[in-house]
Amino acid sequence: MPIAGRQSRRPSGEHAECDTGADGRAIHQPGGSHATTIRVAATALLVASLAAPTVAQAPGPAVTVATVEWIEQFDPGVLPRRGSGSTKGSMFDSVIGSGPSGALSKATGVVEDWTVSPDATHVSLRLRKGVSRHDGTEATADDLAFTLTRFAADDSTASARPTARKIANVEVTDRYTVKVTLKEPDSVFAYGLSTLEGDMLFIKKDAYRKTVKGWELIDPESRVGTGPYRFARRKLGEFVEYEAFGDYWDASRRAAFKTLRIVRIVDASTRLSALRTGEVGVAP
Repeated sequence: MPIAGRQSRRPSGEHAECDTGADGRAIHQPGGSHATTIRVAATALLVASLAAPTVAQAPGPAVTVATVEWIEQFDPGVLPRRGSGSTKGSMFDSVIGSGPSGALSKATGVVEDWTVSPDATHVSLRLRKGVSRHDGTEATADDLAFTLTRFAADDSTASARPTARKIANVEVTDRYTVKVTLKEPDSVFAYGLSTLEGDMLFIKKDAYRKTVKGWELIDPESRVGTGPYRFARRKLGEFVEYEAFGDYWDASRRAAFKTLRIVRIVDASTRLSALRTGEVGVAP
């Protein structure tokens, strides 16, 4: 496969920052040079995901994360991953995964393999078997095809939309395989399906309904993801709570905490005080 060894387009001056929360766990903040704040739960959920043990073990009891920015929206198609107060984070998996070296990975996304035709106009995507959605059902190629469709819709504001708009046709060939036909040759199309160059996250087809300009969630609080955390409850404008998803397909990256609670604390001094007292474990 010609693109397997391609490196990330991350600027050379960008690096990852690391801090420590009140519980002593490492806190990783990707892209330090442009990430000037912790982006609500997108970063908070990522923190918990990165802190997960490399071998299966019981998660810790709970962690509370304070945030300033706040967006009451769980649809990845209309909520950019970067530069927003997204709370979706580890509720979802990337379509194609990436590794710590900045290369694509067949181990960390829902797509376990992909091939590109010699003329770079067709891409075959193979969904891994046994990926459980948060409602307990198995994810299928229909979900993968819909993910590409949803991100290409006119109402999509995600940074992955330009990648999805390169697609001329999507065909489900069996329960786990999708064949993508591109409008023009693109040998690096797969990179746009990863978090290296976008925010293409895997979603559940049946959770959406058609609108005039695109798609919307039938139930704004529905469990539409496949990630290590699933939505538990929330109070609009105040907090959102997630719980560890015990059936997450990748045992090495399961949630590090049983409960992940995101609270909104706008005042900087109040956040600092909550961090010092241990009321919250992570704060910007």
